[in-house]
Amino acid sequence: MLCYNTARCAGNAQLEFILKVKELLIMAAVKVKEQIMLQFADKSADISDLNAKVRQAWKDEGNKVSDLKTIDIYVKPEEGFAYYVINGEKEGKIELF
Repeated sequence: MLCYNTARCAGNAQLEFILKVKELLIMAAVKVKEQIMLQFADKSADISDLNAKVRQAWKDEGNKVSDLKTIDIYVKPEEGFAYYVINGEKEGKIELF
């Protein structure tokens, strides 16, 4: 027999689980625009997508995304660049401003 009144049919633990799953589904459906801004010496740069830019640089050089193991990014605003190291070997830089 189906029960349509969750609160009456399910035990407290089951009800809490159902409500938590519902909350997680709602949170997953909500898109939040996030932005990380770096400000230095009267300049401003959006660095939210630095990781995506490094991944794109890797792909643009003919590499496979599946070959990525580590990405280290070092932001140096005084130089105007973010430097990166991929898999402990490949180095590059991205202009910030």
